[in-house]
Amino acid sequence: MKSVIFPNFVLVAGILPCFFGCTPAKVGSRVKSLSSDIFVALFDSGSGVPSNIQLSSPKEIQGELCVTGSGGTCQDAALKFPLQEVSKVGDRLIYSPSSAPELASLKDYLLIDRAGLEFFRFRVTPKSGGGGTLDSGLAMFAIDNLKSDLTFITQDKFSGRLAATPENDEIAEFLIAELKKINIRPLFGDKYQQRFKMPNGPTSGKYTNNIIGLIEGSDPEFKDEYVVIGAHMDHTGTLDRGYTCSSGGGSDRICNGADDNGSGTIALLNVAKSLAASRTLLKRSVMIMWFSGEEEGLVGSKYYVSNPAVPLRKHVFMINMDMVGYAKSFGNAIAAIGTVTSKWGSDTARTISKKYPDYKMKFTEKVEGGSDHASFMNKGIPGVFYHTGVSNNSNYHRTSDHVELIDFNGMLVATKIAYETVVAASSTPDLKSSGGMSLTGPVKFVSDADASKGCHYLMDYKYIE
Repeated sequence: MKSVIFPNFVLVAGILPCFFGCTPAKVGSRVKSLSSDIFVALFDSGSGVPSNIQLSSPKEIQGELCVTGSGGTCQDAALKFPLQEVSKVGDRLIYSPSSAPELASLKDYLLIDRAGLEFFRFRVTPKSGGGGTLDSGLAMFAIDNLKSDLTFITQDKFSGRLAATPENDEIAEFLIAELKKINIRPLFGDKYQQRFKMPNGPTSGKYTNNIIGLIEGSDPEFKDEYVVIGAHMDHTGTLDRGYTCSSGGGSDRICNGADDNGSGTIALLNVAKSLAASRTLLKRSVMIMWFSGEEEGLVGSKYYVSNPAVPLRKHVFMINMDMVGYAKSFGNAIAAIGTVTSKWGSDTARTISKKYPDYKMKFTEKVEGGSDHASFMNKGIPGVFYHTGVSNNSNYHRTSDHVELIDFNGMLVATKIAYETVVAASSTPDLKSSGGMSLTGPVKFVSDADASKGCHYLMDYKYIE
């Protein structure tokens, strides 16, 4: 049988009246072609009429679409289509994660053309490892992916990713391309970039961008609240054109920044991929943010909180990832900094960390600045900053901060913990009453002048086990 051709069509959140009272003209017909506008409804094979109309984003579904005739079993390869191939229909398709059962139990659907002349049944079958579960998202993380991505962005050709340089812009374009691949849409209309001018440093007066993508939440009650997960993508440049870049020995003149913050940049990219594949878990909307200009004094994150895409009161939790590649030299540990801003955040970090006993979690008695979490916490937004230490990293802001020195096992664990934290923050029903801000005092913020000492110099925290 020839492959079915699905022309451009629009899914409409409404069904013709006859759906609930008319006898279909043809049920289970062989498929030749479909008219340009299609209605889709859940088909209850027991009652013989459609019911429970459910519309949602096609990007939430991993699976195949199988169109069958009456009694069809989907054994004919010509009847099978990857779901993405038939979901390029604007942005709506069947399946509502907030109210429907698990994808695997949703079997029979009815597809009807606009004229009501052809009726077809089809079946959605989850791909192996799919289905939008926490475990399926965790299963996507792999050390090889972290290593290859980190190796790419720390190449010498990117000259240390100094903010407001062509090389940093190229990294931004790489991240945008990756967001497009996984169907994470731009936050600013059709743009992922939030453009701003650098106020200081060697590129003062030049423009750079934060890169921000959005995964819309699935729950109508909570999708207008936002969980942020961020990391800064810039570093300190080179000995010749840089900002606090210093020699790590030898003839190398480029601060490639594998740990700071190539590790956080790539950890966030891989978190984004897993969130995209398991977005059915997300009740609140999630913002994926890469900041620029962090090394010169948290410039990008300060700019965002001063120019937010949605009111700051709708930002309910912020997860920051900065320098997550040195867990082994940190005593096989990952720090959860800033959890004193939220009892919920503290409890959640402790609970998640128990799943990864090879790496203990360190906490702090108070929260200070030093990275982009400070910009949000200063605005009353609670959060947690995952980090693997500065004093234990002799390559900090040096030309010796290279990929081969990264503890990828620890980086993998930090990435998984961050992913689980996002899912938990997005899916906890009443996040504010279960956490809320509990700052003991103002966050010690890194000023532009202080940044000349290195943006993380304030991060010599007193850790408690």
